[in-house]
Amino acid sequence: MREILCHKKILVIGIGGGGDVVSAALFAKILKDIGVEAFVASIVWERFVHDPVPGPIPLDAIHSRKNIGEYSAAINGDSYAIRNNNRIVFEAARVAEVLGEEVYIVDLMGGVKGYVKALKELLSYTGADYVIGVDVGGDVLARGDEEELWSPLADAMGLAALNEIGDSALMVYSPGADGELPQDLVLKRISTIMGMNGCLGSIGVGREYIEFYEKLLEKTLSEASRIGLLALKGFNGYKTIRGGTRRIRVSPINTVAFILSPRQAIKLSRPAQLVKETSSFADAWRILRENGIPTEYDLEKAILEYSRMTGKDPKALTAEEIIEIKTKLWRTIRR
Repeated sequence: MREILCHKKILVIGIGGGGDVVSAALFAKILKDIGVEAFVASIVWERFVHDPVPGPIPLDAIHSRKNIGEYSAAINGDSYAIRNNNRIVFEAARVAEVLGEEVYIVDLMGGVKGYVKALKELLSYTGADYVIGVDVGGDVLARGDEEELWSPLADAMGLAALNEIGDSALMVYSPGADGELPQDLVLKRISTIMGMNGCLGSIGVGREYIEFYEKLLEKTLSEASRIGLLALKGFNGYKTIRGGTRRIRVSPINTVAFILSPRQAIKLSRPAQLVKETSSFADAWRILRENGIPTEYDLEKAILEYSRMTGKDPKALTAEEIIEIKTKLWRTIRR
């Protein structure tokens, strides 16, 4: 923790998906309460039930934004995106409304090189000299071949970008909360990084943050970020999320965030290693697919195609249908 707390201005960015900004805001609040000036940032990639257009939302689709650089911008509580003529209020905008302040966003369209450039743009703009990338659940530590994996692309790009920023940390919060890698497996990967001298510390969320946590979740849609609050309130057992497609073990460990060295974490992540030299989102996706690693982008496209063929609303698909689509897709790409 000493390495982090010696910095007085820190950029805290949700890297695992659009909903991770909720937990990024929570930990920015914790940092502020111990005397650190913290800024909240996020990628903009919403789940298909909220944004049926596959892939991340590019900057030029976002209204009420203030461009900071080529791949970064500031948004507020009035910001939204237009996708196929639909108005999408994304999670970072919802968090900005709750906080009553700007939230910064990173455009994934420039690949990892664009991601790195965006982080540097935001560091320069805010005056921060340290970046913490927050992943809820811990699938950022995936090798890429796990059957339980659903969304490795955003995580891989985020970890690869953090690895290129000298003063940075990876925060894995609420192990297993996203219903991807099982909790025990995430903890095992964290232990491996600890054995590589890659653990910078840990932070537990205490009861004094319940009210703030609830305030964030009243306005936002993230299911994974809710698991930490459930654990904080004493729930111990199993919950299903994502329309019943995933089952999660909830325990006190879900209130803990492990802070890890990106330089050590990337050694465990084949997806991050594969995408680190990319200059576009399309290249990052293509490289993972060509290496037999299916991604959330593949799944979103497959769900959209299925809905077109069947005439069903993507938001109305059953858990069984989504799991069947994923199983067939994963088998095809890994073949």
